Amino acid sequence: MLERLFRRGAEHLNQWMSVNYDKNPILARSLVINILPDYRIDNPDKGDTLFWSPSRPLRWSDFHGKPPVFTSYSAQVFSNFEYIGDVKFSKGVLTANLQFKAYVLKSSSWNAHAGNSESALDHEQLHFDITKTIIEKFKEKARQITSVEDYDSEIQLLFIDMYRLMNKLQKKYDAETNHSINMIDQERWRMEVRNELRGYGI
Repeated sequence: MLERLFRRGAEHLNQWMSVNYDKNPILARSLVINILPDYRIDNPDKGDTLFWSPSRPLRWSDFHGKPPVFTSYSAQVFSNFEYIGDVKFSKGVLTANLQFKAYVLKSSSWNAHAGNSESALDHEQLHFDITKTIIEKFKEKARQITSVEDYDSEIQLLFIDMYRLMNKLQKKYDAETNHSINMIDQERWRMEVRNELRGYGI
């Protein structure tokens, strides 16, 4: 009787394996993190959203928002980042395709009294560029994830860490440049961020 039970159990397991071998991610033996090209980088304009692109810098015409009634700042850009995840499973390998987007919301970006100032626009562009460096850091760290069981949690925790880092750097940039008034530190930040982007091959 025990032998019959074991045989049935083995038969059931074999049937389940043959059906699910190439379908059920819990059978994955390894993980591949695949980084896709950034979303809309070749066609960055999409309605209210402007996606970061080396060939499409910010323009004052992108600042559609209404400035606060009481503000001491001349302008502000709203830049942010997100990622999209798509998972494929085949022959024991779990492939997580990740695509990133650094973007500006035009309706949340405003020009109070910067006019057509090129220096003020360059300052806001660098905010956007800092956001782009964050997703490049994100990509580097995501490629190091190897845990099949916990990869999704690790990616989500990494997103939170990168978001905090972005906010920290944006505040530090504004503080050290005094919102572009300190021209020496503004140039230093510009060189550091541009060099970092070049280091990523951008």
